[in-house]
Amino acid sequence: MIGEESLQDLALKRKSMGLTQADLAAKCLVSVNTIKKWEHRKGTIKKEDILRYAKVLEVDPMQIIDPDHVFKHYSDRRDTETLRRVPTINAITDICMDLEPRRVENMYRFGNGQLEEQNQTKVTYKALEQNVQKYDLKINGVIRSDRDIEFFPENKKHTEEFYGILPDDYGYAMKVRGNHLYPLIRDNQRAFLKRAYAWSLFSGNFVIVKNKKGSFRIMQFRSNHKSIYLLPIDRADEKINEHQKRFLMKPEEEILFVIKLSGY
Repeated sequence: MIGEESLQDLALKRKSMGLTQADLAAKCLVSVNTIKKWEHRKGTIKKEDILRYAKVLEVDPMQIIDPDHVFKHYSDRRDTETLRRVPTINAITDICMDLEPRRVENMYRFGNGQLEEQNQTKVTYKALEQNVQKYDLKINGVIRSDRDIEFFPENKKHTEEFYGILPDDYGYAMKVRGNHLYPLIRDNQRAFLKRAYAWSLFSGNFVIVKNKKGSFRIMQFRSNHKSIYLLPIDRADEKINEHQKRFLMKPEEEILFVIKLSGY
């Protein structure tokens, strides 16, 4: 049995909202006698009645189900106040309304990823299979080698069927021809290019660099916190030392894209 203080909770809540038992009964689609039983914690309440009752009283259903607080309630969460200060669902919706459909999908996948990480979701075959989707992917160019990179003009771009996971915020999808970049990229694989920004580069990233002549090259971005290096693909595994000074990034070179591979 619950204490007398808990017995009064529901009645006090009703009265604080200016409702009589008859008013509440009408809103909950039950009899006044049923409301009396509920307020005295007698009888049973169906799931749909609990939800309707809690909605009318503007309380967490757990306050009705578990007045003794045997189980944790949503309101017990330490981060409840923090959640109230973060952008609301409406604010997130407003942002999505201004985004391109592909970027909205990226936000959704990012949110799902955050939830999986928070819940420490196990990576099983079923989980992997559920993430695979079919896309009509626009191909923006072709990569034949680290020095042979072609960006198609608008009239040459085409779409191909793609099954897998698209990286977030990619800008271009490139088709790879040949195994000159193996094991980084295999023949017939898609390489996704993400616009490079100074704040988002990490040592070890493979990038597309534009030189003063306007030609493109795939290189590895490396940093030892003193100097910035752009290493050729065939030197990517080497440690930074005095012999690599010739690979120091030159003022006229520009890093355009970071290469991201598709998810399985």
